[in-house]
Amino acid sequence: MNDVHDTYRALSRDPKVTWLREPSTREGRCTATVRGPDGNLLVLTSRAYEEQLPRKGPGDYS
Repeated sequence: MNDVHDTYRALSRDPKVTWLREPSTREGRCTATVRGPDGNLLVLTSRAYEEQLPRKGPGDYS
């Protein structure tokens, strides 16, 4: 999987695909959970790109 966000944009238009958890970015990884048209549950993961990482505010040193 190259980019979970691109996959989400492509598949979110398909009414046979159910997104149980939309893409979220955490610890440098992007993840989403989807149920396919055949009923299979998939957890999608990809590397988070710089523009997808949360911005740190002033005083945020975590």
